[in-house]
Amino acid sequence: MKKLIRIILAVALVAVVCISSFAFVNSVAGCDRRRRQRECEMEDDHEDCCCCVPGTVFYLGKDTVTQGDWQNAVGSPIGVYGSYAHILPNPPVKRTEIPVGNFSVPVGGYTWTDYGWTPTQIAGLPYNRTDPPYWDEYVSLEPRINYTLNGTLYDMPSIGLIQWPAFEWAWDDFNSSDPRAAHFKTTVEGSGGPGTRLTCWDDGSERGYPSDGYINITLEFPKGMFMLSLYAYDMERWQRPNQTIYITDESGEILASAVMEGTEFDEGIYLQFLVCGPTTVIVQVMKGSESVNAVLSGIFVDKLPCVKWCGKTIGFWKTNIGKQIRKIRGRGWQVDIEVIREALNKIHDRYGWSWIPYGDDQDIKAWRLLSYRDPITGKRMAWNATIKAQAQALALLLTAEIFGGIFDPEMIEIDGYGSDRILGWINQIVAEFNKASPDYVFIYNVADFLNNLNE
Repeated sequence: MKKLIRIILAVALVAVVCISSFAFVNSVAGCDRRRRQRECEMEDDHEDCCCCVPGTVFYLGKDTVTQGDWQNAVGSPIGVYGSYAHILPNPPVKRTEIPVGNFSVPVGGYTWTDYGWTPTQIAGLPYNRTDPPYWDEYVSLEPRINYTLNGTLYDMPSIGLIQWPAFEWAWDDFNSSDPRAAHFKTTVEGSGGPGTRLTCWDDGSERGYPSDGYINITLEFPKGMFMLSLYAYDMERWQRPNQTIYITDESGEILASAVMEGTEFDEGIYLQFLVCGPTTVIVQVMKGSESVNAVLSGIFVDKLPCVKWCGKTIGFWKTNIGKQIRKIRGRGWQVDIEVIREALNKIHDRYGWSWIPYGDDQDIKAWRLLSYRDPITGKRMAWNATIKAQAQALALLLTAEIFGGIFDPEMIEIDGYGSDRILGWINQIVAEFNKASPDYVFIYNVADFLNNLNE
């Protein structure tokens, strides 16, 4: 009898161990479902292993709220720009348009009518610099983000193919009070700094031609995954209705594109792209047909960790908060309440939504919302589409803020809604909330799907 009991206990113990091991293995595998990433991590240099194919580029989104204070980038997915490299145009204070980069227009011996030069542009020619960093404020970690500038390649009748320079222009000196003015952090000999200043690179199309002028910025990226952010504004607020950003490879094939237009362009806009290195890309800033010229006022690069998206359910967040504010019995939680509070505050500041729990009693408000209750009264509202959508979206944004994974390059298909990357889906949700009449069913379904992905 004793022998039989020992056998039964042994079998039970083995069963428990097997079940526990199975659950653990599956929970880990659930967040690491991509063979490419697992193979990548087995390589000798896995710390620098890029979780997307080198040469891959795709559009991430836009930021219309940060303006010139790029170190406090409230509209950035990571809250900052330029942590790896930043490049800002900073021409000498000559009140002339300064040509930079290689160009084939003769410097002397010709009148300005031969090549479309204005007298002011001719006055700027002696200050040409053909080698970076020109007068630019250029700061980069190693390995460096190397760059060069060129203007429009133009076939002028009776003269032939001409390589125009890119130009640098400053609307003011240091220190500007305009919120669009970029913050300069260093001193550049001949130009000044630090401080705030309204400056740009431009293509010189204010000459009147070519009608399809552009600036080309060639950027060399080392190994890794990077966020490339491009900043521009229409200084006069009426001279440039729009312009298009193209990211191409060295052969000219378009890899990604986005448009700057309207009041967003007037007040300062960042376009964000993901770039997988090592690779060389060309950023082409193409002027709009009705714009006086094409402009760019900053290039910012941030290196991103290769974190894959792993959803956390609404119950995960409700339990983590509930245990710590004693609304749910039990000990032990995965995310400390102080971390959650900090994330809630960042989400509130970034999106400006009044329904994000903030300030006094934010812990209990967050727990109520995640429980499908009215955040103020605590009344159960599981039937309410708005509350359900807000709760699922809050869980999604908490996961994105605390666990990352928003730059996962893999496409995610959601039945009935199409395919997008995780950040693309989040941007769609944000855009929907910002509408006068949000589609709360869409928000709920998409957020719920992403929250349960990999669980």
